[in-house]
Amino acid sequence: MNKKLLAVAVAAALAPAFAAAQTNVTMFGIVDTGLTWAKAGNNKVTGMHQDGIASNRFGVRGSEDLGGGLRANFHLESTIGPNGAAGTNGASGTAVDFSTRLGTVGLSGANWGSINMGRQYTPAFINIHTAYDLFGTNGVGAVSNITLGINAGAAAGGANNLASSSGVRASNSIKWDSPNWSGFTAAAMMNFGEQNNASSRGREIGFTLKYNPGNWSVALGYNKQDDNGLVVNNDVKSWMLGGHVNISAFKIVAGYQSLRESGGAGGVNARARDFWLGGQYAAGAHTVKLEYTRRNTNLAGNVGDANQWALGYIYAFSKRTDAYATYARIGNKSGSNYMVGTANLTQTAGAIGQRSSGLQFGVKHAF
Repeated sequence: MNKKLLAVAVAAALAPAFAAAQTNVTMFGIVDTGLTWAKAGNNKVTGMHQDGIASNRFGVRGSEDLGGGLRANFHLESTIGPNGAAGTNGASGTAVDFSTRLGTVGLSGANWGSINMGRQYTPAFINIHTAYDLFGTNGVGAVSNITLGINAGAAAGGANNLASSSGVRASNSIKWDSPNWSGFTAAAMMNFGEQNNASSRGREIGFTLKYNPGNWSVALGYNKQDDNGLVVNNDVKSWMLGGHVNISAFKIVAGYQSLRESGGAGGVNARARDFWLGGQYAAGAHTVKLEYTRRNTNLAGNVGDANQWALGYIYAFSKRTDAYATYARIGNKSGSNYMVGTANLTQTAGAIGQRSSGLQFGVKHAF
């Protein structure tokens, strides 16, 4: 037999064995876009939006069986911009960059859970903030429009605002997620500030404890970031409590957050307390949801106080494709300037404390 033909035959025979030993890789993503009409004070924006009910992304993930119940895992996930850059013609959208969303590698075992390293969600954000927001912290109706940071505008000089980036994702982090112990799960994370002379600047720690026996759940979480980047020695701490209950076709969610800044400019320690409550009804392909969010702060003159109402509807064409409509309205107190989440919308100059509202129609497809 010709040696080349023999080599091909041997390779073909051994290919399944080699393939079984390789990493199992899956490509995945979400494309979510539509139309938005949004307003903040007298300023208005009309146009296309992204991330109406889910964040646009593209990623690859995989795992390899190492034997004895041990697996190696990786997850790479990038933000994508299917609409192109906001407010421009002919400009490109977000480039695929696996440092923008998630990028981890780690090990897992059935008895002890998983340990992953890289850029990843903080436990409190993914297990409580997102899990108990009916809008999934996306679009004009997201609870996070007013809960991720104190947005006090000119009335507070901007110096005492809590960083909106705190407590969502952490780079340079190591995270442990437990297995499911009869409904109980736990997670703990730490990221390294990686500063000279072992400074704690930029360091972040967090954990969650959750019990979910099936049709209801409750979770407790904590997150602390040293020096959030706005002011040196400005630390941000957050305690969160959330839960849900399913009653036939109804789902009720509730959440609470205590957010505190210490070491702010001028020695002012800003605090905020958030509460949200939502209800959802699902029948066949139809889902209707209503959610209320309220914020109170300790800043003088109700600076930073606000409330939000959000109403949403989803029609599921399939397990992967949804059409949706969302309306939300934020009521700002005298010194606040929270806005519904959409690109290129800014609060009217000199009109801090006015309402913001938004209406979205869109389509989401997951692959």
